[in-house]
Amino acid sequence: MLVHKTRRRPLATRPCPLGKGSCAEATTVIGQARAAVRSPAAALAILLSALFTAFALIFTGEEFTVIAKLILIGHLPVMGIEALITVFIVSLFRKVKPEILQPPYKKRKSE
Repeated sequence: MLVHKTRRRPLATRPCPLGKGSCAEATTVIGQARAAVRSPAAALAILLSALFTAFALIFTGEEFTVIAKLILIGHLPVMGIEALITVFIVSLFRKVKPEILQPPYKKRKSE
């Protein structure tokens, strides 16, 4: 039976380079930690833009205070959706092409 050269063993059977256990367990734990860090970062970007817009409206005039509150309330669902999309994209990259998530200064092993 011919096997393609680039075909690897499943994650569950590969030893983990980070410590004990299988590689599947390590990538799951590490991936969840990374996703937990990245999803608030995406939500934070939307929160900051909503806050800056609200502050600009409030400092423009008192009549814009209601609009500023509506902008902040309206951006809450967008923050949640953005966080979920970020988690899904990061997990997809981790499965499909994990080297995208590596820092550019990290040296890659030659094959």
